[in-house]
Amino acid sequence: MLKAAKFRNLTHAELVFVTQCGTRHGPDRGPENEDFRTSVLETFYAGLADAKKLFNLSIKSLQNITPKALMGKAFNTEEIAFKKNFETVMKRITQLGLGIATEDWDHAPEHTLQQPEVHNFFGFELQEYWVGPIAAQLEYLKIYGNEEAY
Repeated sequence: MLKAAKFRNLTHAELVFVTQCGTRHGPDRGPENEDFRTSVLETFYAGLADAKKLFNLSIKSLQNITPKALMGKAFNTEEIAFKKNFETVMKRITQLGLGIATEDWDHAPEHTLQQPEVHNFFGFELQEYWVGPIAAQLEYLKIYGNEEAY
């Protein structure tokens, strides 16, 4: 990804993943698993870290699993840089849109809402790592989920 700072007037950024997602080891891993999405998020936030005018951020089909690095479990240089870039970007955000994607169990869709990731993310991680730290500065917040799970 080009360094977004080269776009001096960049105020809005949007990242769009495919709607189907999966965990590293889940039965329906999908085309973009957890590791792939984490890598894309690392690159996205690294590219935006120097975009000083950025205030509006949207991520569509964000998987309902917060990367470990953002949860204070960074163990290597890349993960530490990811957390730093994430915090740098999020400190500037006043308008945030998050479309949350949930892994659907096609073989047993009735169990989709029983996955621990759904409860961990919506019950704790969303507030603790994504919205809570920037709540005081937010002027606009939009959170929505994929229609199959709700």
